[in-house]
Amino acid sequence: MACALPEDDGGRDVFPVAIRKVVVRSEDDGHLVFLQQVGGDVVFPIAVGLLEAAAIAHFLDGVIAARPVTHELLVSAIRALGGTVEAAVIEALLGGVFYAKLIIAAPDGTRRTLDCRPSDGICTALEAGAPIFATRELLASVSSAAP
Repeated sequence: MACALPEDDGGRDVFPVAIRKVVVRSEDDGHLVFLQQVGGDVVFPIAVGLLEAAAIAHFLDGVIAARPVTHELLVSAIRALGGTVEAAVIEALLGGVFYAKLIIAAPDGTRRTLDCRPSDGICTALEAGAPIFATRELLASVSSAAP
């Protein structure tokens, strides 16, 4: 089920994705978040840092940090300024690197789009209770890359 980004955010079709699995390894590399198109067959991994993988896994497990971590601080700051996190959008895979953005609604109703790492976008969206989307182009790209 596609929906469109607002025209001021490119008007592109986006599809909701959900976290299927988080892999946190004991080594320094290889931490992965697997996203799946909601209602679809496309599943793709995104490599993330240890802290982000652990934060996502903890959020999914309902673990609450003793002190606010970075994405909690970001959501608190956005809310304190009267804004809301509307969505995280994983938009492209270029040269093996995923690109994402956060869509923030300002108090006056305008939207701001912030470039971010996918892991930060996912963490922030989870904390804010906002949806996570992938663009049609990204889903086509990752599904054609599958063996």
